[in-house]
Amino acid sequence: MNIDPVSRLYGPQLNKAAGKAKPPEKPPSPSGDTLALSPQARELQRLAAETGTVNARLAEIPDVRPEIVASTREKVASGHYNSPEFTDKLADKLLKAFGLVD
Repeated sequence: MNIDPVSRLYGPQLNKAAGKAKPPEKPPSPSGDTLALSPQARELQRLAAETGTVNARLAEIPDVRPEIVASTREKVASGHYNSPEFTDKLADKLLKAFGLVD
């Protein structure tokens, strides 16, 4: 003897008795497919456009700035980076950056 679940044998009749009907279908859009963006998606779209603008501006800046290179070469040649004033200042900045002093 096989015992089948009640829902399989009487499912259609139970659904009719409970008054369950198919959900109404949405009418098709007259222009075809549509797209609706959430506010978060619009914000991401705006940020992407800004990022593209920033990247374009960054691309215009040269990788090497000759005036900075020349200035740094002069400081190296003059011994500026070996001076006690510079090394003390650098050490203080590093200690503060790593939170070792206030």
